[in-house]
Amino acid sequence: MIAVPLNELYLARGTCIMSFSVTLPAHAQHFSSITPNAVAPSILSTNTLGADTVNFSSAAPIGNYLPSLITNNGHTFKTSGTLPMKDGKLIYTGIVGDTVTQEQGYEAAKLCAQNALALAEQELGSLDRIKKVTTVTGYVASTPGFTDHPKVINGASDYLVETLGDRGRHTRAAVGMASLPLNAPVEISFEMEITPE
Repeated sequence: MIAVPLNELYLARGTCIMSFSVTLPAHAQHFSSITPNAVAPSILSTNTLGADTVNFSSAAPIGNYLPSLITNNGHTFKTSGTLPMKDGKLIYTGIVGDTVTQEQGYEAAKLCAQNALALAEQELGSLDRIKKVTTVTGYVASTPGFTDHPKVINGASDYLVETLGDRGRHTRAAVGMASLPLNAPVEISFEMEITPE
């Protein structure tokens, strides 16, 4: 594992609200740089590590619900549906099989998983507390004739295994939908077994 000190935690307007650090597996993927803006409420953390930049973006809820919840006497961490957002806005919009390609859907699902782990890091304090990702439930907004929903949600599954190793292997559902919130092509919820505090 590597400890990555993050510079600051921002609201979308660019207001710093706290500083903290993130611990990632040594083989975890690094992401390209993003900058806070005033498009939508979100939480963003950024750190430069050598030539690479690690970024996490966790969007604020758009309805009357919690983005995550710890249940089962501190043994289970659940997320609400996560969307492919970065820097407070959707990176992908549309319908898979129409305006969104299968490959773009895969990347959208990967971004959902990135945001879910950002949320887990924020709430749990460390990804080390994740003992196992148990369930991934993926929804794909797609045309009636599109049937490769599992290949789209593989974007999230592949990322979880790449980042967490065997702890990221999970049970899963991939479901086709007529539409999703904010015209997102993918929405995914996650459930994880965690180590209690």
